[in-house]
Amino acid sequence: MILRTGSSSLGLLLSDRGIVCAQVVASGADRSVKKIGFFTSDAALLAEPETTGRALRQFLDAHGFSSNRAVVGVPARWTIAQEKELPAVSVSEAKSILRLAGERLSQTDAGSLIVDYAGNLSSGGTRALLVGILRTQLGKIEKLVDAAGLTLVAACPAALATSAFVNGDHSMLYLAPGGAEMVQWEEGMPRAVRPLTAAGSDAVAVGSEFKRAMALRGGLAGELLVCDAVGMDVPASTGLLARIGASARAMTTESALGVKVDLAAHNGTAAGITSGAALPAVALGLLGIDRKRLPLDFTDSKLAEETTSRFGRQTWMGIAAAAGLVIAITVLYFTAQSRRQDADDLAKKLKSMDADVKSARESISRLQYGRTYFTERPQLLECIRQLTMTFNYDEPIWVTSLNLKDSGQGQLQGKSSDYKFNLALADRIKKSPFFINAGLVESRESGKGNEDSYTISFTVKPVP
Repeated sequence: MILRTGSSSLGLLLSDRGIVCAQVVASGADRSVKKIGFFTSDAALLAEPETTGRALRQFLDAHGFSSNRAVVGVPARWTIAQEKELPAVSVSEAKSILRLAGERLSQTDAGSLIVDYAGNLSSGGTRALLVGILRTQLGKIEKLVDAAGLTLVAACPAALATSAFVNGDHSMLYLAPGGAEMVQWEEGMPRAVRPLTAAGSDAVAVGSEFKRAMALRGGLAGELLVCDAVGMDVPASTGLLARIGASARAMTTESALGVKVDLAAHNGTAAGITSGAALPAVALGLLGIDRKRLPLDFTDSKLAEETTSRFGRQTWMGIAAAAGLVIAITVLYFTAQSRRQDADDLAKKLKSMDADVKSARESISRLQYGRTYFTERPQLLECIRQLTMTFNYDEPIWVTSLNLKDSGQGQLQGKSSDYKFNLALADRIKKSPFFINAGLVESRESGKGNEDSYTISFTVKPVP
């Protein structure tokens, strides 16, 4: 990997609604922020990358951005990430396994992927986080940066780049306007980076989904950090942490990156930018100066095939002239013997690796199977989610059974302390856009104390 460093760097945080720009300069060991701005586009950001790039160039010139070296951060929903467990093999063999997994990942996705990994490979067996982005998507980013007259130094997920500045095990919740994201680090390596379907400003939905995602991964890893790029108010933040059930530390540019940011001083026209929104852009700018912290780089993947140099014609002619016929025959004989021995050694080594390869393939199959529960959510899981969202947590009503047929017709049965809660629940299900033909079929006393039992029927609305 080629390390491209400099004394000034521009961090570009891409989203559907615009680009947060942060110029970072270095003076010896000191780092400081020179400019911050927010560029917006009327059309989709990458719909016409050349046109958007020329407009970005005008914006940078108008606001005094002088650096031409850019590190681009992309949303997690533009990428696909899978954690890979590697057997006890050499670093080169581990890269070959990851390269093969990346090729399989491309075959199962919408198109060809550019894949890189985050993590330190060792011969003792380890894990690595494989992250890919569509080749066409990266191509559009390169066109945008080139049209803006900038040099693309690196490109990676913005949330992963931001979390790379935190030492030790930690879990990060990134509240972005386009949707929340989560990152998890363990043992000095990133273990997960994925988008959440909930909007970054919806504290209830984000908290519930983040808690479920962490539960699937075995709980929080170390300290919980929150990077708030949406400017969530205090009541919403309190509700979010209560939903997650854990304490958290808010990330700032000073605490996480060691630099101070004054939005008014750096760029008085940076309307719509909060300090939390500027944090990832500043982190990307710092990575343009200190690329050793960069977890991965789509523009310079560590899994790219290494080119091998060949001997020139004059070299081969010199060897042929120096070798006599007798020496050539002798060398040929011993070469044949050596290659035969090498072939036998390789056959033994491959046979000894059968169990590790089989285990790796089984792990890949399990991970790919489990991924479908997030990318292609089954109807039953989505139905349960939508029904759960119709319950109020302060009402004494609960569910005893749920029946859902393949035709989409379902029936919900449960109990409550009063008939009015049954009617209220049936009314909320009826108003949900996910269901049709919903109604209270039966509500009666169950004969146990003051409990009332209910039966609500519904039909899941077909997805076009």
